[in-house]
Amino acid sequence: QTEHGPERYQPGDARLVAADGRRQRPGGEGIDRDGEGHPTDDPGGGATPPNLGIARLLVARGHEVVVYGDPTLAADVAATGAAHRAWPTAPQRRSTALDDDILKDWECRTALGQVLRLRDRLIAGDAAPRFAADVVGALDAAAASAEPFDVVLADGVLLGALVGAEARGI
Repeated sequence: QTEHGPERYQPGDARLVAADGRRQRPGGEGIDRDGEGHPTDDPGGGATPPNLGIARLLVARGHEVVVYGDPTLAADVAATGAAHRAWPTAPQRRSTALDDDILKDWECRTALGQVLRLRDRLIAGDAAPRFAADVVGALDAAAASAEPFDVVLADGVLLGALVGAEARGI
């Protein structure tokens, strides 16, 4: 809250809190293309910009913020003042190269195929327990160091991360 009303996320503030596998910001501005219409340099999208905006606001209010996400997001996270940590075991983009893309959704022939691939590679499948284990590990390590986390903010598509937080009562 400011004297002029509630603080709001400003477009362009940043890009993450948890990797969501998308590569394009709404509208696609600032995206390099590989000549075939595939984004090649934007590491985050979807819920990434507002999540990083939240991280920036929390840091500005004096909170310590730790963001787990793809290595491709480290600079964007650092720009918010938050600390970045890569997921220890969960799937993630290691670079912005197309070969490192988790979803490779351009290979799908239909929108349903894209949704099923998202389900299998991020929401459920082998990914969900890995995101859950990473969140549980981070929460347990923080609690053991006498500096526990108070809140977990995760992209809604990362159900495993949310399950891990719920398993530790957060």
